Amino acid sequence: LPIVQICGRQTAPRVSVVGIDENAAMEAIVKHLAEQGIASAAYMAGNELSFESAELFATFHTHMRTYGLATNENWNQFGERTVQRGFDCAMRLFNGPLVQPEAVVCADDAIAFGVMVAFDALGIRVPEDVLVVGYHDSAIARTTMPRLTSVRAPFERIVSECLRLLASGPAGGAAETAAAPGGSVRAPRVMLAPQLIVRDSSVFRR
Repeated sequence: LPIVQICGRQTAPRVSVVGIDENAAMEAIVKHLAEQGIASAAYMAGNELSFESAELFATFHTHMRTYGLATNENWNQFGERTVQRGFDCAMRLFNGPLVQPEAVVCADDAIAFGVMVAFDALGIRVPEDVLVVGYHDSAIARTTMPRLTSVRAPFERIVSECLRLLASGPAGGAAETAAAPGGSVRAPRVMLAPQLIVRDSSVFRR
């Protein structure tokens, strides 16, 4: 039977994968922040054991260097994708005399919401003082005040690609497969670019 895996690292040569291009997602975020004229940003990553989290963490640093933005290893941490985690991290980073980032990029909208709650408690304005970006474009992103900039997965395209690969057979279609080490056939890996939905939380208004 044909098998199509949605997101993650390819688990077997004959299992097709349809996922999100995490590199494109992070580049869109960092490019947008650079266009706002900021000089620095922090990244609150997801669980360190997650393949997606590790990939996003690496690409964040790559694109920060590419666009000439600064970051700090003390700002960038792995952790749970929860409101409480975002709140706790923001309180630690922004409730003191240490140098603070001009933007916070979060691996999940729940983390970003926690960050914004902490900012409200500290009297820090979003976006006037700090920009905030989330990920997954959940219902939270559309209900926060201000509304949260977030990354939206191309769900319809993911479904379409999955159905196409399932219909094309166990190896995902001979024309699309590549030879794996040892001469075996490797099923296709289709990575789709997500969309950055820009809202009020990441557009500077000084």
